[in-house]
Amino acid sequence: MMQGDAGELVGLLTGATVDRTAIEAFRSEKMAKLDQLTSQLVDVATQAGEILTPEQRTKIAELVAEHREHRGKRRGWKH
Repeated sequence: MMQGDAGELVGLLTGATVDRTAIEAFRSEKMAKLDQLTSQLVDVATQAGEILTPEQRTKIAELVAEHREHRGKRRGWKH
């Protein structure tokens, strides 16, 4: 969730009344965007998989794993 999205959700939950319909609409909108993004990710990954050699795909997987590891360390996550 984006920073602004979190603020919007907090606003929906802390107002004078809690509007279940508005909260559900917020959730539904965010899930639709997430679905669209993950669909695009699958398309791009599939296209790359069709172009790259097995060795290149393996190298990308290694680089992604390294990135995740470093990102987690910066955030204080333990693996």
